[in-house]
Amino acid sequence: MKELKFQYPMITSYQGIANTFAILQNVEAAQSWLFNNYIQLVYYSNIDDVRLHEMTGSFYDLETGIKYVSLYNYCPYFKVQQIDRDTVKVFAKNIVDFLINCINDNNYVSIYLNQFYIPNSSAYRKKQYDNSVIVFGYDKCREMLKTASFYRNTFSIEWMSFADVQKAFDNAFEKNEYTHKIVLLKLRENINYTFDTYEFIKYLADYISGKDHKSKFSFIRDKTYRYGIDYYEGIKECFSSDNYDARLLHILYDHKIVMSERLKYFLRNNYINPISFNELYKFNLDLSTKVKNVENLVLKNNYRYARFLPEDKKDVLANGEIFFQWPNYKKDDFIEKISEIKKLDIIFSQRLTHEIK
Repeated sequence: MKELKFQYPMITSYQGIANTFAILQNVEAAQSWLFNNYIQLVYYSNIDDVRLHEMTGSFYDLETGIKYVSLYNYCPYFKVQQIDRDTVKVFAKNIVDFLINCINDNNYVSIYLNQFYIPNSSAYRKKQYDNSVIVFGYDKCREMLKTASFYRNTFSIEWMSFADVQKAFDNAFEKNEYTHKIVLLKLRENINYTFDTYEFIKYLADYISGKDHKSKFSFIRDKTYRYGIDYYEGIKECFSSDNYDARLLHILYDHKIVMSERLKYFLRNNYINPISFNELYKFNLDLSTKVKNVENLVLKNNYRYARFLPEDKKDVLANGEIFFQWPNYKKDDFIEKISEIKKLDIIFSQRLTHEIK
């Protein structure tokens, strides 16, 4: 039996972000890197309907700007190896033995598994699709692997049987390079990353002005991007076109959660004085509450105004297999609330810029 250190993450916007925080958030040396990043937000718009992008928004850190290269490659605390699943089949007797050997060598393993074959998943025996799972422990006596994923549409840490993992791996549903990659993550030792105040202020300035000083996505031609504070305009655009994607609000809420923890880090390391900390921390807490209230409002409206519901309402809602028809006055009320939060976010970010030492 062996388990690598993995704690429930402070934010869970997407699998890769949740994995990064679950592994690093309690590594003291990695705090400076975590809080020097996860500052910027980005909203995606597809240029046409031919190559649709499933996401509409995320942290800027989620994607590298290079196709098939994972976000982990940008983190100095990870030694990253990326392997195609077909290569694993050539050299390993089965996926379970491969995973156990990787864990014994202190590697976390990110792998795509068909949720149709996973009892933990809400899609079990209902819907075939491959979703990312991270594996970080095993118990040979019980023939179980310890994993984490969005099994029931919220991030959870759960045990899975050897047999279920093998079946979900052998019956991959999607045939593309992205879902066929297996990523191994090993913590690097003796990495000294110093928090860069200048870089933080540049990212914060980008956030306030809706810019990207690194032009990370300049090679991607099938989407346009809105950055930072313009993320709010993306939300309004999305909801105005009857795409009521609650994830956009959850990402915004996570953004405020990270900021709260970042402010605590600033105080511990004398980047901000105690009086300014108290004022900004309360301000950000108020922002977090407002965002959470709006997120809950979206979930409530989506439940109330769902159309063509089968018998199991909650399950179908969770899997996003229906569409929603909000009355115009509900839509207008939502957009007004988002506009108010945007104004407050600008004030908070500007104040923070002036208070950092």
